[in-house]
Amino acid sequence: MTLVWRTRWLSLQPEVWLEDRVLHARSSTLARVLTLGSYWRHVVVDASTGYVHVDVRYLWALHATETIPFGHVDHVTYEFSALPTAWDRWGRRNQLERFTVSLVTRRGEKVELCSFRGDGSVGAHPLVFAELAGTQESASRWFVEQLTSLLGVGLGPKLDPIRDEAGKTWCCTACRRPSPPRFGRCLYCGGATAPADAAVDVSSPRGRGHAADGGRGADPAREALERWNRERSERSE
Repeated sequence: MTLVWRTRWLSLQPEVWLEDRVLHARSSTLARVLTLGSYWRHVVVDASTGYVHVDVRYLWALHATETIPFGHVDHVTYEFSALPTAWDRWGRRNQLERFTVSLVTRRGEKVELCSFRGDGSVGAHPLVFAELAGTQESASRWFVEQLTSLLGVGLGPKLDPIRDEAGKTWCCTACRRPSPPRFGRCLYCGGATAPADAAVDVSSPRGRGHAADGGRGADPAREALERWNRERSERSE
């Protein structure tokens, strides 16, 4: 077992902070010193205005600004890459890690926000009992969590819904979450599943069955199944 002590001094990562629902990621002082001030990046995610601002300065004088409305963001990407720096008979001993955070718009355009780099750890080694590593992983993960929370989008693209042989999607009759194309119980709340266009809204009077059975509550799964069977029989005819 290898103990890992992590320190920010072994990482080259932006300064990130959250203040009044405004998320910032700015080039660190070390990065500006290493580039002699020729490169500087500042990302501002402002939940109050609903915009993402990316300001970049190149070669001291060149300046580029990009503004992205929250509504144009489809999802966030969180990518990892590693460059091995040391080996022995047991394999890789050390590596340089890079975590890159980007936005993907609804048009498919990818906008890189920032990168977190540093010395990484490769895990257990029979002859190494302790080692030092950077904080690039935890810092980038915190930034991604705050970013997705403010934007209200997920990490990675949305999965296409699963359809049955008739091309219909299915959902839970209670919580309306997507479900596999079969009759059963919802994995989230235990409600009945049915085709999305045949699912009964249990929050409505009809769904609760007040008019149909004296307030005892109708079975939305039974209603959906009956409707689904009628549609299948009509198609077969």
